[in-house]
Amino acid sequence: MIALKKYFLSEKEREQYEEKLLEAYPQFMEKIYHLDDEELLEQYKRLEHS
Repeated sequence: MIALKKYFLSEKEREQYEEKLLEAYPQFMEKIYHLDDEELLEQYKRLEHS
């Protein structure tokens, strides 16, 4: 099965989300670069609601 990755954020937007997530969860360092934009935003939303 092939998983389609979804990328729609600008490079600057993505960097901002990555930075905020990594500040809160440094253990995401290796995982975060394998997330597509949709997955990245899902993780960010979880961070905001915690």
